[in-house]
Amino acid sequence: MIEKINEELLFKYGTYILFPLFILYPSSQSEIFIFYLLLTIIKVKKEGYKKCGLELYIGLAILGLSLSFIGNWHTKILKQVFSVFKILILPLFIYQFKAIENLEKKLFYFFNALGIYGLLEFLVIKSKPINPGAARYYSYLGFFMDSSVVALSGYIYCFLYLIMKREKTNFEKILGLLGTLIFSYLILLHQVRATYLSFLTVTIIILGYIFMKISIKNKIIVFLTTIFLFGAFFKSSDEIVKSDNVYINRIKSIGDTKSNHSNTARFYFWKTAIKTFESSPINGIGYRRFNMNNIKVEKKYEDEFYHAHSEIFSMLAEVGIIGIFLWYLFKFKIFQFFYFQRKRLLGLFLLITFIGFEIQTFFEVYLVAKNTYRYLFMLLGFILTYLKKDELESN
Repeated sequence: MIEKINEELLFKYGTYILFPLFILYPSSQSEIFIFYLLLTIIKVKKEGYKKCGLELYIGLAILGLSLSFIGNWHTKILKQVFSVFKILILPLFIYQFKAIENLEKKLFYFFNALGIYGLLEFLVIKSKPINPGAARYYSYLGFFMDSSVVALSGYIYCFLYLIMKREKTNFEKILGLLGTLIFSYLILLHQVRATYLSFLTVTIIILGYIFMKISIKNKIIVFLTTIFLFGAFFKSSDEIVKSDNVYINRIKSIGDTKSNHSNTARFYFWKTAIKTFESSPINGIGYRRFNMNNIKVEKKYEDEFYHAHSEIFSMLAEVGIIGIFLWYLFKFKIFQFFYFQRKRLLGLFLLITFIGFEIQTFFEVYLVAKNTYRYLFMLLGFILTYLKKDELESN
């Protein structure tokens, strides 16, 4: 019975259906895990397991989270850890199958379709209360914070495709430029300040990459143009500061550490996380337990105390020095692999995307709903299988 199942065909077309559906309608988290798990069981039974090199580091990351159970003894800790495990293991499932053919081009058209969808959705429903709780725009993954990460990754990919892909049709050049502009606009619409910071950072990285590749003559032109643009910016800076535009106000609020409630709350939670860490520095108070149900905070901050509003500060309190070391060791391994693959479009894309995402995780915890991590680790799996499989083990 199992021998008759074409798991490669099911993987290919199942991915074509499930991945876009998940991004647009993220209610199929368990279904995605079960789908890839069952196909992987069939594949491994037929051909054996193919090692990708991340196994040890995934195991250490999960071990670090699990150790927070010791001394705290809450079963919810292990349930939360298992939910993270189901995400981290997705690349290992995906790695067992053949790489998606022409992945670079397919991702290019996929992201452009996502961008057009997001733009059309905004034009159609912008007058409606998209998210009454936060009054924010979003198109993907069911929440504005997660949606902004998808928009940022789309921006990065379209931009990189435009400058790195050598063989492009005129249509693809126009589409790449259009996609870059559309995702830039969508990022602005989301009003997520951490994504604004990520957007600025990844843009500088990409422009730096372009600068290193061009001739000395063009470098001089770029340098002079940059001086001119900075001069124009400073000349109009007073007008910008006085502007009452909603997006400019969001950007200006990043530096407001006194009157902006979101900023003051974060600083308060971070300080509380450090104090909590000092009381249990080895393995923390238990994964996903740094919140209003377990830690007392000032009354004015109670309603928004779901976590520390920062992955690293939340983990510091929850899993201690051991857990946080093993978690970021795992992330370092991912960075290391894609750093060595930075000369390839997909390698540089995921490297810059993860850099941008790490900036965002400093100001928010994406391991609560977990949709962003699920999205990124599925992408990681697809790209990992497309790149040379033996390079992960040798680096």
